[in-house]
Amino acid sequence: MAKKAREEEIQTTAQDKHLQKKYEYVVQNKKARQAAKHSKAVKLAAVITVVVLLLATIPFAFYTAVQHMVELNNMKIFVEESGSKVLTLSHFKTMENGSEVIEITGPEAMTNTTFASGKSMAGNVAIEDRFLDILDTDGSFTFEDDYFVAGTFYVQNVTDSTRFYGERIHLDKATLGAEHALRIMVVKEDKINVYATYQRDDKGNIIYLDEAGRRILSDGNGYYYLADGEKIYVEQNGSPVRERVVPLTGTYTERTIAYAEDGTRYLAKAPEGDWMTQPFYDDEYILFTDGLKIEPKEQVKYTIVIWFEGYDDQCVDAILKGEVKISMSFATAE
Repeated sequence: MAKKAREEEIQTTAQDKHLQKKYEYVVQNKKARQAAKHSKAVKLAAVITVVVLLLATIPFAFYTAVQHMVELNNMKIFVEESGSKVLTLSHFKTMENGSEVIEITGPEAMTNTTFASGKSMAGNVAIEDRFLDILDTDGSFTFEDDYFVAGTFYVQNVTDSTRFYGERIHLDKATLGAEHALRIMVVKEDKINVYATYQRDDKGNIIYLDEAGRRILSDGNGYYYLADGEKIYVEQNGSPVRERVVPLTGTYTERTIAYAEDGTRYLAKAPEGDWMTQPFYDDEYILFTDGLKIEPKEQVKYTIVIWFEGYDDQCVDAILKGEVKISMSFATAE
């Protein structure tokens, strides 16, 4: 009996370890490992898994695609039991099949790509060329040649009273600096925001600009700027530099969702100025907001797009086998 109990204990432990790895993806010999994470408050959470691949030792913009990919990318969205009487989820605007758990599946394989129309060098279609279709597609969005995670879902307040909620996108795990090449786009009721870490040098240090507009770097011994090729050491008192959404050699202007007179939706381009990302909230959260109002029976549409931007200077060999795990949650007020 003791032997049998011990065998059952070993089997249960093995099953627990397997479940713990369910939603975490790692690029390693073209295999993905997964891990589950329980959220803590009354909330809706989406586990968004993204992957890193082998790149050339300089940014992807100068190289053609490489073949290292990973399979089984998906986004799991669920409402915890304690929040089931407040929020419900659905793939559809009609809130058909409203549920506490839904899933948005990703492509069978992911590699680096870009948002910029016609600029992808991985042999795939750039996200901008799919963007309106993504917005028009409820639930999962994938094509055979897409190398990003994208999907749309709806959150509805099922109560008869006004509620307040908060949005959180949590950076659960990141290794080897893989998060520095990442872009997370959130489209909420036609408003586009793209999130990324601050711009970094080739050592992974944040780049700052001082009041004179000089780039302040760090060499581990202090902060400096270059004058005639010489290091001039200074106090680090500048502002961190935000990443561009697509760091092309030329300007890539902001894209916004607009409507023609006949009601046709299109992607408008700003006349000038680079499209800049929103910085991560801190080292733990990508996005953290509170006090958002949702009326009785009101629904809010969210579209999420996640990709590794191939034109980012941090999209290099060094992030091979890096791990990134992201969860999204909507916390209601107690």
